[in-house]
Amino acid sequence: MLRRSFENFVMELDISQKIQRQLFYLKMYEPSVSNFIKKNLGKNDVFMDIGTHVGYYSMLVSRIVGEGGIVVSLEPETKNLARLSNNISVNNIKNIKILGVAAGESEGVADFYINPLNEGGGSLLEFEKYRDGSDIYDKSDIEKKYKSVPLHRKVPVNSPDNLIASLDLSGKINLIKIDTEGAELKVLRGCIKEFGNNNNLKIICEVSTDRKPVFDLVKQFGFDIFRLNEVGEAIKLKDGDDSPKTNYVFKKS
Repeated sequence: MLRRSFENFVMELDISQKIQRQLFYLKMYEPSVSNFIKKNLGKNDVFMDIGTHVGYYSMLVSRIVGEGGIVVSLEPETKNLARLSNNISVNNIKNIKILGVAAGESEGVADFYINPLNEGGGSLLEFEKYRDGSDIYDKSDIEKKYKSVPLHRKVPVNSPDNLIASLDLSGKINLIKIDTEGAELKVLRGCIKEFGNNNNLKIICEVSTDRKPVFDLVKQFGFDIFRLNEVGEAIKLKDGDDSPKTNYVFKKS
């Protein structure tokens, strides 16, 4: 385990794991998203981190929002959850609420599919192929290579709306970050109460499946759609823009 210092927090990282290795070596992780967060959150704000992984964004925001702010972190994968808890403890952070659940449309239990090539690549959607960067593998290849690794397990699931209400935060969320490896439409369908209650809500969403149903859903609730440049500026998406699948921002005018 190696320790990496960021601007105002540290992380203990296992660099044998793909995303943790990127966190350790890159000057800034996902600059467009990191910079957007820095530009759009301030003291006492509330942030929901859906697909927290080992906590980079949660801890970044924790320092931005300060003692009066709140970070709600959702992470269903047990190893990531343990690393997240450790990183929060190392930094003596008190304003992060960890929820060991997956976000979805409603409360229940679901299969969570694990990608052994990428510790941040688990999903509620079963993989047709396993991806590691530009490399693509069939399920049979993965089963042979990782015979002792379970490729799915049951996890608790709940909707963001239910979780927000249980924490008495309805209408108070400033920013939701969604990184759920293809399950983003399910997550967004679980947010529709907050969509109606909160005109100030902004969403950063990684869209890794067909973006049309995602865009159609958020447009129904009055959100405009933006892409991000490297410095974190949100640029309104034009009709017919077929830019590669990436992180998008949804916000109301």
